Amino acid sequence: MKFSLMSYTFARQVKTQDEAFVRGLFRTAQSLKLDGIDMITTYGLPPKQIKAMAADSGIPIVAHTFLPT
Repeated sequence: MKFSLMSYTFARQVKTQDEAFVRGLFRTAQSLKLDGIDMITTYGLPPKQIKAMAADSGIPIVAHTFLPT
């Protein structure tokens, strides 16, 4: 079985969702030895930057959940 971190769950706990927040998601996933991250949004960052964070951390983005508009 594989486990991933859902960014939405963490985002609900903080007021500021910025680059430091996203970097913290990857650090948390690493420390918990999770298999990936489910990103709900880009949190105002360019997708390429998030992709680079994922590559640097070794934690893949396993899903991108979105809401229909």
